[in-house]
Amino acid sequence: MIHVCYAFTDQKGTYCQLVGASIASLLSNTEQAVTVHIIHDNTLSHKNHDNFRVLAEKFHANFIYYDIYSICGEYLAAIRKEIQSVLNVRLTIGALYRLLIPRILELERVIYLDGDTIVNLDISALWNEDLDNYAIGAVAEKDATCGHSMPQHLTELGITTEDTYFCSGVLLLDILKLREQGDIIGKGIAFLKEHPKCFLMDQDILNYFFSGSYKHLNAIYDIFVGPQKRFRRAGKLDNTIMPGIFHYAGSELSVFPAYDISNILWIYFLSMTPWFTHDFYSKTLMAVNRKIEDNHVIMADFISTILTTQPVFVYSEDYISQDTIRENYPFVKDFKFVKFENIEAVLKLVNCIIVCFVLPNEYTNIRIALMQTGRTEGRDFINGLLLFKDNAFINEFYLIQYGK
Repeated sequence: MIHVCYAFTDQKGTYCQLVGASIASLLSNTEQAVTVHIIHDNTLSHKNHDNFRVLAEKFHANFIYYDIYSICGEYLAAIRKEIQSVLNVRLTIGALYRLLIPRILELERVIYLDGDTIVNLDISALWNEDLDNYAIGAVAEKDATCGHSMPQHLTELGITTEDTYFCSGVLLLDILKLREQGDIIGKGIAFLKEHPKCFLMDQDILNYFFSGSYKHLNAIYDIFVGPQKRFRRAGKLDNTIMPGIFHYAGSELSVFPAYDISNILWIYFLSMTPWFTHDFYSKTLMAVNRKIEDNHVIMADFISTILTTQPVFVYSEDYISQDTIRENYPFVKDFKFVKFENIEAVLKLVNCIIVCFVLPNEYTNIRIALMQTGRTEGRDFINGLLLFKDNAFINEFYLIQYGK
C-alpha cells in the first residue's frame, strides 16, 4: 500500500478543487493501491468533503481524514500565537500542517504533496525510492526550477547553498526518523522570528534543519511549471508533456493561454473530479468573455498608440527571445529592446510605449508601479503577449471544448 498525504487549510473554499485535481492525477496514473490521507481544519466544508467522498468512490480508493484541531488543537493554538508576526499574505497557518505529519499519521513512510501539483507518473516510482537512511527526500529548488531558483535568505546566512536548498511541495518522509528530531516547529518559528527575511515558513524551517542532510531526489518529482511555460514561450521547449510531478506553485494555475500543455493537463484532471461542474463551466466561460472584452479595449488603445509612439520592448531573456518578438510584431519597423532587470529601470523609460515580456508576477508589479506614476495600460504600456499570433482569442475557448 502506498500512502500519500495532503495537508491544508481552505479559507476561501476553493483550494480543495486543486487538491481534487491532484488526487485524480495521482490515482489515474498509479496501478498500486493508494491510501490518501487528508489533514485539514474546520475550513473543510461539507460540500468539499462530499466531493472528496465521490472522488474516492470513483477511483475505489481509501481516503482517511484528520481534523488537525481535534488531534492537536492546544499545540496549534500556542503555535498560532507565536507565529502571527511571521505570517504573510501568501502563507497561512496551513503551511505548517505538513510539519505535523509525524504527530498525526501512524505510519512509517508517506509521500507529502502540495495541492497545486499534478502527478503525471506512477507514484510508486517515488514511493520506492531509497532514502539512504535520511529522514527526508526532496528535490533541490535549483533542480525543480531548471536553475532559476529564487534568492533565499538561508543561503545568504550560509545555512544552505544554492545546490542544497530544497522545495517542500513534494516530500518523501521517513516518519520514524522525523520523530527523532523532536519539535522542529517550535525551534523553527523561533528562528523565523529572528530572521524575518525568511518568507517561506514551512520550507525554510525544513531547510533550516535538513538542507545539509536529506536525500536529493530526481527533478522529475517536483517540476516547477513556471520555467516550463517560459521555455515554451521562448521556443526552447516543445508544447508536450513529460512524465513527472508538476508543481504549479499557485500563480501558475491558470486556464490562459488555453493551448499551453501545462494548463491543459491541469484542466484535464480537474475535469475528472466533482468540482468540474456546470457552475464551474459557466464561470470559466464568463471569465473567458471578460478576458476577451478587457483585451479588446487594451489592444485597441495599444494599436492606435504604437503607430505614433516609439515602442520599447522590455523582455526577460529566459522568458522570450528577440526573434520571437520580431516575428509576432511584423508591423513594427524600429525595434528597441531593453533587458528586464528591475522595476526602477522600467520606470525610467519615458516618451515611449513599454511592451513587456516578463513573468506574470513581474508584469503585475510593473503594471502597479507604472499606474502609480499616472501611466495607463494600453496607452503607455502593455503586456506584449496580447498580440501574439498564437494567442488568438478563439484559442481561449479550447478550455471549454477540452473540458466536455
